[in-house]
Amino acid sequence: MIDTGGSYKSEDKSGENLMEYLHKIGLNNLEYVFLTHFDEDHSKNLININKSYNPIVFSRTNGDKILKKKYNQGNVYVSLRNKQNIRIGNVDIKIIDKPISNEENDKSIVYKLYINNISLLITGDISGEYERNILKDDIKSDILKVSHHGSKSSSDSHFLKTVRPKLAVISLG
Repeated sequence: MIDTGGSYKSEDKSGENLMEYLHKIGLNNLEYVFLTHFDEDHSKNLININKSYNPIVFSRTNGDKILKKKYNQGNVYVSLRNKQNIRIGNVDIKIIDKPISNEENDKSIVYKLYINNISLLITGDISGEYERNILKDDIKSDILKVSHHGSKSSSDSHFLKTVRPKLAVISLG
């Protein structure tokens, strides 16, 4: 799983809905969770996931401390680094980690996945400035998970022309 979802709202039910769905489809084992960053809407539902699964969590350096402090979660944790490659089954994952500021969104890790000759770029909540910072990386992809929920602060035309996705996906609440 990449990002768990969640909400800033105290009455958020997304974690319960997520778990209901995962159980309904018969997911008995969730080994890994990759987090782009630690805003609630990308990571808070790890709390719910840990009630049924205890996945290894992958994200940026010191993320284990953030999970412990912010959510009181103590998963086995793997710190990722820029240009690292990971293979899980038939999925290859390339890490792009080039934070440009101390703002949480711009600390997002970008994941490029290769699955059965299809490439997917997952951008977290990176800003247009971060996008410009990675234009020379291997970001051309068949599918783009659009940055920052499709907000106007990301995905300018130059970035989109470089990625050249056949399909773009926007995740929002």
